[in-house]
Amino acid sequence: MRSILFSIGPVRIHSYGVMLTLGFLAGILWMRREGKQRGLGTDVVLDFALWILLSSIIFARALFVLLNWSDFADTPRDIVLLWRGGLSFHGGVLGALAAATLFAIRRRIPLGTLADAGAPAIPLGYAFARIGCFLNGCCGGYPTALPWAVRFSAVPGNPAVLTPPSHPTQIYDSLMSLLVFGIILLLKPHTRARGQLFAAYVAIYSLERYVVDFWRVGASAAVFHPLAPLTEAQVASVVIAIIVAAYLLVDEWVRLHAAQEALAPTPSDAEEAEAPRKPKKTHR
Repeated sequence: MRSILFSIGPVRIHSYGVMLTLGFLAGILWMRREGKQRGLGTDVVLDFALWILLSSIIFARALFVLLNWSDFADTPRDIVLLWRGGLSFHGGVLGALAAATLFAIRRRIPLGTLADAGAPAIPLGYAFARIGCFLNGCCGGYPTALPWAVRFSAVPGNPAVLTPPSHPTQIYDSLMSLLVFGIILLLKPHTRARGQLFAAYVAIYSLERYVVDFWRVGASAAVFHPLAPLTEAQVASVVIAIIVAAYLLVDEWVRLHAAQEALAPTPSDAEEAEAPRKPKKTHR
């Protein structure tokens, strides 16, 4: 762990903020590349990225605070201390979708085009952000005897008190995000409609989060008691995956149905085909 990378006089540069910034920059650069392929100018991508950044951070922090209000009730000023960690990915997705919808309406750009341009950029940036969590010592896992186990800060802001050797779930998440990034790039040539690539990413990420939460502990892995031992994030991931799968199936059915109707002969065509041909007159 290295929560503070370095200090410049009284100013401390936190590793979480640095990695979050690097992740955001990596996502922007990749989305700029995707945007060019989809007819989006650099200015559009940069404006869109700014909207997404602000909205996703606000929503991600807000949802995390709401789900863990008991940790902030006595010290509400801690809500703004983002460098200590504590962002809900699902909240970030909601914020990003809200910002993307408003941006698409305002700029008159298809929402699916914007979403698909950002689909590969999200897991790429997320991989950087999870390294920030690892350096910060938050979002760790259960104790384990595995050779790659790591000891994290057991008390936020107090590196002297450490956990037992535990699963580095942040690294698991980071590596899996890079894998998801590769899968999205492989799926990209096979998508046939706007929004499909982004929907595929959401479904695959839901699977990623569902798996990682089996080793994860802490406030971000709180158990959803009606369905224990599943966590709140796992339940949310299942719900989201079902919704996305239903959307993809319905979208595919609608497109196939439309294609069949387009190929079906019209009544006038059928009558013309069935009309007997008159024999041609020959002159001798």
